[in-house]
Amino acid sequence: MGKQSSRYTIIAIDIATMIKNGELSVDDRISGRSTLAGKYNVSPETIRRAVTLLKDFGVVDSTPKNGIKILSSRKASEFLAQHQNKNSFMGLKDDIATIINEKNNLEKTLVNKVNQMMDQLTISRDVGSLQPLEVDIPMGSHLIGKTIAESEFWDNTKATIVCIKRTDQTTLSPGPHWRFEENDIIVFIGKRNSYPLVVKYVKK
Repeated sequence: MGKQSSRYTIIAIDIATMIKNGELSVDDRISGRSTLAGKYNVSPETIRRAVTLLKDFGVVDSTPKNGIKILSSRKASEFLAQHQNKNSFMGLKDDIATIINEKNNLEKTLVNKVNQMMDQLTISRDVGSLQPLEVDIPMGSHLIGKTIAESEFWDNTKATIVCIKRTDQTTLSPGPHWRFEENDIIVFIGKRNSYPLVVKYVKK
């Protein structure tokens, strides 16, 4: 039963089902509205609306003195078929609304993920690769004998020295007074264009 069906429609469908199944036969008379109201635990007005629904469809007849009379089992079946189709339609409508809502939520999620990806790309473009790169100091480099402070390494390359390897020893985060020697290996991080700048600066 569709969730939007009213109480009186449900009662009408119940009565029509009993007629279709032979529990109520043509020319039988149903108890009065007050009795039906007690059976279904609803107001007499709700029963009146249910009976009117069946009467308009030709399933029953109702007069104040003669009560409710069953007219047609065929009409009862047609009534049930119509309301089954209506409920199926309402169910499809609800399903479509649910799918549309899920689609909208998926689109919002997709947009958020795309925005996050673009933010990450922007960060990557600005920061560059965080993977440390290496360059060795060759013979004749102008850096030999200079301290890190004197070389103005960052100012000229926009790269940050992570450590310096010398023979079999590695010095992490060497301070500004560290003095370069030939064959030192500088390990650094920086923007994507930092590597050629560092190589050019170190080897000139």
